Amino acid sequence: MSIKKPTSLKFEDIDDVHDWLNTIPAFQKTGMKAANMSLKEITDFCNAMGGQHKKIKAVHVAGTNGKGATCAMLSSVYSKAGYKAGLFTSPHLKNIHERFHINGQEIRDDELLMFFKEHGPLLERFSLTYFEITVAIAFWWFYKEGVDIAIIETGLGGRYDATNIVQPLVSVITTIAIDHTNYLGHSLESISREKAGIIKAGIPVVTGNITDEPFKVIEQVARNKNTRIFRSNDLAPAYDNENKSFSFQLSNQKQAFRSDVSAPVQRYNLAVAWQVTRILDKTLPLSFQDFRKGIQSVNELLPGRFEKLNNSRQWYFDGAHNEQALHALKESIETIKPADEAIVIFALMKDKVNENVVNQFLGFKKNYYYTLNSQRAATCDDIRHAGFVTEPLPTEKDDLFNLLSSLKTELVIFTGSFYFYSTVKEWLEQFFAHENNFSG
Repeated sequence: MSIKKPTSLKFEDIDDVHDWLNTIPAFQKTGMKAANMSLKEITDFCNAMGGQHKKIKAVHVAGTNGKGATCAMLSSVYSKAGYKAGLFTSPHLKNIHERFHINGQEIRDDELLMFFKEHGPLLERFSLTYFEITVAIAFWWFYKEGVDIAIIETGLGGRYDATNIVQPLVSVITTIAIDHTNYLGHSLESISREKAGIIKAGIPVVTGNITDEPFKVIEQVARNKNTRIFRSNDLAPAYDNENKSFSFQLSNQKQAFRSDVSAPVQRYNLAVAWQVTRILDKTLPLSFQDFRKGIQSVNELLPGRFEKLNNSRQWYFDGAHNEQALHALKESIETIKPADEAIVIFALMKDKVNENVVNQFLGFKKNYYYTLNSQRAATCDDIRHAGFVTEPLPTEKDDLFNLLSSLKTELVIFTGSFYFYSTVKEWLEQFFAHENNFSG
């Protein structure tokens, strides 16, 4: 893929960085136009940069759903255990800094600027995508800061994902479901093969809540690469809805703990995270008490995962954007109220619109649809053409605020896409400021 660049890159301040990055197509806006189906460019760039991707200790995490949550859990657990833990995730919800953390702290402006000042000439030589640039930043920063462990989340798929040049201590595949079919294929088998592309020879792989059909594909790839596979389903802790707590059965003792991660589906991600810590216990030892401490405060690294948006309202955001994730969202809703009592306000990307996905929005009390400002965004007409009748969300601010006021006592779920998150946060910031001024 060729990306047009200016003839000379000069980064004097952080605004120059953001201005230049805004000229590069990003997947969240343009979809596959921003993807690169080869690892050559990112490999050559990172080698020219110093080969940091081969020098850091890492856990590499792929999966249709749950990979971001699992990464956040591992990062929090190792941080609380006293290690210096790096975390790379995508996409960002509000600004690019969110993709890079060390012990819960985002990369600073001066550190981000340093990368671009140091590597401006390399950025002119290589045609990197937006995502590839962020991957290179992560490898560079984590090595420079001397992290003990780097938790690396894939962006899309696995085999051709830019993160796949890393040499991890453990590989992880959390879930397999139908998603990104234009890139990964239309069957669970083809998607499984793409995700299993992160498996390296002799490097153990941990799997999450994966059904038998895709697991067999992963198992075969692992066998061909002489890799031991750890299936973590049996480790999943029990979930107590009344107390919003989890409990592991370790040997003959039951270990219960509360967490600010309260969605039932997180039990499978907890099992994966615990399995990874067991595999790495000789390299990075930690106790169950360390694990529990990290899990209890993981939500600060997990925006947009059944996140309560206001303490006085039952309003939540969840970035569920495919059939499997939306099914899990319904399970989370049911821990509060029956789904038919919930109001859903959703936004989708065009490539997510299919009968199976839109059918997940059936059975709610009412639905409103919002069209995001993106080339990839589905319109209300696209949703209706898929056989689903929904009401467009008011776009005029006064009308929107009137609707939100009328939903004060309702269970409201904003969902459908992580790219909807920043829009919702902006709305609610303005809405509550407006409400406070009006009441005052």
